[in-house]
Amino acid sequence: MARAGGALTTQGAAAIATKAGARFLGQAIAPALVAGDLARNPWHVAKNRADKTGVILGDLIARTDSESYVLIGHSLGARLMVVAAEVLGTKPGGPRIQAAHLLGTAIGASSNWDALTAAVDEGVYGYPVA
Repeated sequence: MARAGGALTTQGAAAIATKAGARFLGQAIAPALVAGDLARNPWHVAKNRADKTGVILGDLIARTDSESYVLIGHSLGARLMVVAAEVLGTKPGGPRIQAAHLLGTAIGASSNWDALTAAVDEGVYGYPVA
């Protein structure tokens, strides 16, 4: 009987160790799986591309000789215009943004708009899309 009890204790310890190992492994791998899902999510990929393109557009506009621009964009294009305007706002002596017209902007309403409004002279006009 003592032998059977020892076997049960060993099996119980093995089961607990297996569950603990699975829990630890799950906690270690879960963030990587979430990051992998985000990286493959088409919407997330498109937002990242819009942000990168906005930085490039802002740098290109900063190299021009014009004094001011009016930016117009829809959805991810509006997001791109926001990033471009914010980039231009950080470049002293470069062209200014006269106005920005943003239709159905792909940015949350609770975002910080201070950098954008500081970069635009006349105003930022938002047009929600129903």
